[in-house]
Amino acid sequence: GLDPEPVLVRVLLAFEWRAMGLLASRPQDKQEQGPTYVQGCSFLAAMCLGFVGGRESEAFWLLMHLLEDVLGSEFMARSPPLMGFHGDKAAACGLVAREAPGAAHTLGNRLYEATSALASRCLLSCFVGFLADEPLLA
Repeated sequence: GLDPEPVLVRVLLAFEWRAMGLLASRPQDKQEQGPTYVQGCSFLAAMCLGFVGGRESEAFWLLMHLLEDVLGSEFMARSPPLMGFHGDKAAACGLVAREAPGAAHTLGNRLYEATSALASRCLLSCFVGFLADEPLLA
């Protein structure tokens, strides 16, 4: 079969090229407010590539829909850095504190650190690789 790595690299390069083009078309004072590449993008792009059977163009547009329309441009924003992600991370920390008071009490001041570490792994990749496949495909 076809090696998926070069296809994945091209999808990610196209994402970055599109992001840079969108930024360049904005007024000078708004150029920092667009999406940026983070490690989680490769997980999302690989997932999109798998969902569309390795079709490069379709994977790219699915990734763009996910990043621009579903998550929103603020989620992986350049400035302030990853604004949407940090908002979701703070919400997750508050949710853990409210819904799992025992864990929050045990972790104490480390609750934010623990939640932050999990959020970085899970939220940036939209849980790709962290949830069982069966419920997602059912």
